[in-house]
Amino acid sequence: MAGRCSSRRASTTTCRRVDWTPPYSEHLFRDFGSTTLGIGIVVAAAAIWLERRLVLVALLAYLAYSVTHLAFHADHLNGDSPGWSAVLLAFTILSVLLPLALLPAALRRPRGAG
Repeated sequence: MAGRCSSRRASTTTCRRVDWTPPYSEHLFRDFGSTTLGIGIVVAAAAIWLERRLVLVALLAYLAYSVTHLAFHADHLNGDSPGWSAVLLAFTILSVLLPLALLPAALRRPRGAG
């Protein structure tokens, strides 16, 4: 976002980031953490039981997270080294491609099913 980044010198751009130490929004961090934990539980349950509907819901829930996460990071690469930006982008892209690759298998009806 243009209003959140500033250039101190021609070669350096700084962007506001979330602080890992207070002051930060503890409420926001706890909400995000509990939501992520909840999605993790659904994904784990789908991996254990492999029930078709559960797997579909888990993949779609994870995609809702990973696509928006990728979009955010792809738009906020300013201020990081090119190497770290490439690593970050590669892993966030993989976090979208993996569930996308699994969706067709989850959508396929088992043999003999009407």
